[in-house]
Amino acid sequence: MSASVFVPLLVAIDPIAITPFFMEATDGLTPQSRTRVLAHAMATAATITTLVLLHGSHGWGPAFAAFSVCPAITALTFAQSGRIVRIIGPAGARALGKVSSLILAAVGVRMVRVGLEAIHA
Repeated sequence: MSASVFVPLLVAIDPIAITPFFMEATDGLTPQSRTRVLAHAMATAATITTLVLLHGSHGWGPAFAAFSVCPAITALTFAQSGRIVRIIGPAGARALGKVSSLILAAVGVRMVRVGLEAIHA
């Protein structure tokens, strides 16, 4: 799988950083309701991934691999969100979120640079 497809998509979805939000948003829900929220979140992640797939800038193979892997990582992270927050703590989740934001910013800068190079080529 091409890192140029997988990494930006996973960083954009950022399951670790939004795990505390997911825990807070689903606090007090029954397991069935939490599962419905998780299903909705997965549908959203799949939609974003599908848009990347349909864009076709990286080819079908890498885009399909990202389409398969990124939503699965997000589902696994959300399903284990309680355990993850207990292990790394809320501060650890915030720190990972900040690192992910920095990586996302770097990906954005790279995209702008590649676009500018294409314009001036």
